[in-house]
Amino acid sequence: MVLHTWRSFLLLTVALAFTSVRAQHWMRGWGSLADDRIEAMEPLPGGDVIAVGSFSAFFNMQGTGLVTQGVTDAFVARVNATGDVVWAQSIGGAGVDRALDVAVDANGNVAIVGQFAGTMQVGSTTLVSNAGSLDGFVVHCDANGNFQWAASMGSSANADRASAVALAPDGSVLVGGDFSHTALFGSASLTSAFDNLLNAPGIDVFLARFSNAGVFQWVRQGSATLEEECVSVACDNTGAAYIAGRFTDDITFQQLHPNAQDDAIFLVKFDGLGNEVWFSRLAGAVTNQSADLEWKGGALYLAGHQTGNTIHFGNTNTPVGSTYANSAFILKMDATGAVQDQWSFGSENLVGAVDISIGDTAIVIGGWFECFLSQGGDENGAGLFMSIGERNNWVAEVGLASLQHGFVQQFGSHFPGGMNAIALGDDEVIKAAGVYRGDLVVASIDTLFDALPELLVAGANLDATICNDTAYGDFIGLDSIALFDAFIDNAALPGYDSMF
Repeated sequence: MVLHTWRSFLLLTVALAFTSVRAQHWMRGWGSLADDRIEAMEPLPGGDVIAVGSFSAFFNMQGTGLVTQGVTDAFVARVNATGDVVWAQSIGGAGVDRALDVAVDANGNVAIVGQFAGTMQVGSTTLVSNAGSLDGFVVHCDANGNFQWAASMGSSANADRASAVALAPDGSVLVGGDFSHTALFGSASLTSAFDNLLNAPGIDVFLARFSNAGVFQWVRQGSATLEEECVSVACDNTGAAYIAGRFTDDITFQQLHPNAQDDAIFLVKFDGLGNEVWFSRLAGAVTNQSADLEWKGGALYLAGHQTGNTIHFGNTNTPVGSTYANSAFILKMDATGAVQDQWSFGSENLVGAVDISIGDTAIVIGGWFECFLSQGGDENGAGLFMSIGERNNWVAEVGLASLQHGFVQQFGSHFPGGMNAIALGDDEVIKAAGVYRGDLVVASIDTLFDALPELLVAGANLDATICNDTAYGDFIGLDSIALFDAFIDNAALPGYDSMF
C-alpha cells in the first residue's frame, strides 16, 4: 500500500465543526495479491478493537503477516488505539473460509462466526463440514487471541453460513445465519422449507445458542417457501435474543406470520430458553432492508435503509418517515418491540446503512451512497457529498438520548468496495473498516495525521484557506496492492469531538 496526499478532490469534504483536537489520526491498509477484507469490527474496553474478515495468500498487516492454508482463510485481529496490530490469528483450511461477524463483551470474551468448506483448523481444534460443503462456524476466544472452543453447523448443501453473533450476559453465544436442506446443529437437525420457484429445498434462517463453554443449547428456525436471510442478532440484559433479517411471503418461527410483500424485514424476540416472545414486520416501501441490531441501556436499536417509506407493523403501526426518496434509518424500541424514537438520513439517490455502534452518549452509523448524498448537501452546502466513484461511504453521529442529528462525513474510492464496519469505543474515537480497490480517499488534516514512519505525508492544501476552512483541501489516501485490500482507520473523522 502507498499512503499519499490528494490535491484534487475538493468535493470530498468534511461537514463538521472542529471543536478540539482529540488524538492523532491514522489509516492502515492490509493486503496481499488477491482478495482481502474486513467484514466486522467491535470495540474492546480501552480503545482497542477486534476485527475479523478474510484474506488470500500472504496477508501483510503493516508488520504482521498471515499465510493462508487454502483458497481464502478467515482471520481475527486485535488493533490498538494507534492502529498497530496487537495480535492476529488465522482460521482456515484448504477450502474457502471467511469470518463474517464478531461480538465482544466487557469481560473480553470474543465470538466469531462465518463460513468454511472441508476442514478448518482453529488452534488445536479441527472442524469438518458436512460432506465437504459450505457450513457455518462459531469460534470463541479471549481478548488475547487464545482460542477456547469452536463448533460447526450445516448441511450437505452449499448454502449454509453463520452470519451474525451476539454475546449474552452469562457469556453464552447466540449465532444467526442461513441454511438449506437438512442441517445439523449440535444434537439437533433442521430441514428447510421446499421452494416452489426453485423446485428444491430453499434457504431458511436459524438462531442457535451455545453456552459459554461451547455446549449446544437450542436452535430455532425461520421457515418460508421463498428465500429469506439473517442479517443481525442481539441480546439484552435478561439474556433474551433478537434476530432481524429479510424475507418474502409468509414466515414461520414458532408461529405463522403472514406477509404479502417481497423483501420485507422481520424482527423476532426469543426468551433465554428459545421461546418466541413477539414478532414484528417492516414493509410497505419499494425496498426494506435491515443492516444491524444493537441493545444498549434498556433499548433495542435497528438500523436499515428504505426506498419509499417503510411501516413498522408491531404492537402499534409506526411509519419510518423521510422526506427523501431513499433513506437510512435507526429505530429505537423497548423490550416489547414498541417504537420509542426514530432517525433518518436521506437522498434522492440510493443510500444504505451497513453498521451501527453505540457509545455512552452517541450512536455512530455508517453506510454507502451513490452519486450525491442529498441531505448532506442540503444541510451543509451545495457541491458537497458528491461521490468520486460509483458508491462512496458516509458516517454520521446521532445523539443517544433523543436520536438527534449530529454530523455526517463522507469518504470513498473510485472503485468498488466500501465500509463494512464502524466502531465507537469508550475512548470516543470512531473507527471504520472494510474493503477497497485502487484508492481510498479520506478528508483529513495534515498536521493531525500520524503517518507510518517510512511514509511521507505532506499538507495537501499548502496551508491555504478555502471557503473559510483551513482544512478544506486536505486529503490522504491509500493505494491497494492488488484486487481488493482491507482497511481500518480512525482518520475518517479527523478532529472529531462528540457533539453529545
